[in-house]
Amino acid sequence: MATVIDTADWPVEERGPRWQDALSSAHAPLRFHPRTRDVRGRMRYGRLGGLRYSDSVMPEGELHRTAAVVRSGPLSPEVQVVFQLDGRATVLQAARRARMEAGDLALCEPTRPCVVGFSEGARTVAMTLPARMLALPPRRVLDLTAIRIDGDSGVGAAAMALVTSLVSRPATTNWRQEQRIGDAVAAMLTATLEELCPQAPAEPRPRPDLVARIHQYVEAQLGDPELDPARIAAAHRISVRYLHRLLTADGTTVVELIRTRRLECCRRDLADPALRELSISAIAGRWGVPDASRFSHLFRAAYGTSPRAFRASVLTLA
Repeated sequence: MATVIDTADWPVEERGPRWQDALSSAHAPLRFHPRTRDVRGRMRYGRLGGLRYSDSVMPEGELHRTAAVVRSGPLSPEVQVVFQLDGRATVLQAARRARMEAGDLALCEPTRPCVVGFSEGARTVAMTLPARMLALPPRRVLDLTAIRIDGDSGVGAAAMALVTSLVSRPATTNWRQEQRIGDAVAAMLTATLEELCPQAPAEPRPRPDLVARIHQYVEAQLGDPELDPARIAAAHRISVRYLHRLLTADGTTVVELIRTRRLECCRRDLADPALRELSISAIAGRWGVPDASRFSHLFRAAYGTSPRAFRASVLTLA
């Protein structure tokens, strides 16, 4: 379900800070610096599976993710693709600057310092997704930030057409359909970024067979609340230090992998009408999180809503 925000609903003197809060809720903690006192903007935002999106008519100004803001609001590794539908925008990150006109797109990494500026009334669609949803090595993703991508040719045109269609004609979908749409958008974005620098060599992955076995082991043991790095390392006859090194090279950490997969499994079960009679705590327990309070905290931090509210909204639409 999408949320709609319009600054016209607020007193003029409150529009700047409230618009900043709305953008932070939709994406990540940030600072908004308007260039006019009367901040006029409108935004519709929501989720498509593991992907967050916003469709915004922006006031003139700049969004800042400074180093201090990054430290105050740490995030799991994410990437954001900015689609410029109307007006102009600029993405500044990693000492590069992408100047976008209508029809262009660019990548930024919201877990690192960045600046995004907008002309008055610029319409921008932002797709934010966990880095793991892109089939690209993390270091390669960083090399692609703040580079203008032409949305009129190649895979960029297909990505622009898909995203424009999704936001221009939003359809009523159930939770499973949203998951599939989100995965399709992620696959299209991966193809677009691969085309941007097709000659870049793939980052080597140490012992890919071992990494695959570790992922399989974690999947099989998710329901065990005692699952931890020491147990995983022992099961594969490697040191905990080497385990951490393997997964860091694979773009994640041991703790993040366990937590993310548990939450994804819980979220899937909460949205399943066939499990409607199973309590939230029972679902959390079956995936290795027996502490109901901790589960609620982790779920809200990951998805921006409580397990109860998520389940109610999804099952109502089922």
